[in-house]
Amino acid sequence: MARKTKISFNVVTINWSYGSVCDFLIRASKGCVFFVDWGNGKATKHIGQEEVMQLQHNYNPRVMIPKEEIVYHIKILSEDENCLFTLLDVSHYEMRFSDIDVSRCTELEVLTCKWNGITTLDLRKNEALQVLDCEYNGLTNLLLGNCSKLKEVHCIEGNKLKEPMKRWIERLIAAQNTK
Repeated sequence: MARKTKISFNVVTINWSYGSVCDFLIRASKGCVFFVDWGNGKATKHIGQEEVMQLQHNYNPRVMIPKEEIVYHIKILSEDENCLFTLLDVSHYEMRFSDIDVSRCTELEVLTCKWNGITTLDLRKNEALQVLDCEYNGLTNLLLGNCSKLKEVHCIEGNKLKEPMKRWIERLIAAQNTK
């Protein structure tokens, strides 16, 4: 059975002031076997625990700060069709993630991707999404579609969303605060 990409994103190495370690948080269904292709010829195997896991990779232990920008395309893959990813947190002050694609991860409930360089975030296929935090990206396009389960949204600060989307988010936040 072939491995299928469920989630993909880029990590940009420029300005890594603490070294060349990339890390993110993920929650996968119990017993789910999945792989992280770190984009540099290395891959790691993981087994879901139904609790949040911190995954970490050191790109170059000998070089503390890259002299030029390097982009690694990270993919999270699984052979198991029943492998569910319900949380992804790629927020980081000292790394920059971009080009996040969670369209094949329709069961995603929580996405946190603040403090990155994401300009477009397409969540139209993520109908299970309940919590979204994508502040401080310079985001210009947020495509939500039918996210009827969305309960908590943090997207206005540090982004460049158009007024109709800002008003929709403000109404959603106001509705959350009255509950």
